[in-house]
Amino acid sequence: MTIEKINLDHIVKSTILNLEQKALKKSIKIESLVDKRIEVLSDFISLDIIISNYLNNAIAYSPNNSKILITAEELDEKIKLAVKDEGEGIPENYKDRVFQRFFRVDKGRSLNQGGTGLGLSIVKNLASTLSSPVGVENLEPNGASFWIELDKST
Repeated sequence: MTIEKINLDHIVKSTILNLEQKALKKSIKIESLVDKRIEVLSDFISLDIIISNYLNNAIAYSPNNSKILITAEELDEKIKLAVKDEGEGIPENYKDRVFQRFFRVDKGRSLNQGGTGLGLSIVKNLASTLSSPVGVENLEPNGASFWIELDKST
């Protein structure tokens, strides 16, 4: 693992390009509001995997003809990167379990989406190695925001 200065907009846009065709199959628009000047200290490969997993989940659980928004908010010495979808959200009683291996909120629905149920546990493990907190919040009126806090590059 190599901690280096990473332009957040660059890595986000690269990930969007990699997953754009998957999103287009469901007529999902992915929009990044990440400022081009934001730089973080992280491991490039780990961060790429984290963003890809968040975005893959957002695509899988978003309805057709919806939008996914990627934002970056400055919090003192941290940057909170969030992937926000317009899906059903996460029931409160499952929020603390979504990052566990093989856990799926709706097993029947998620089986139709493919996947292994490991994406978010991989996110949690990589984020832990980076000492970066992760989490999920429900959005109003619907959707979920999966986030990671990254060290800001000074």
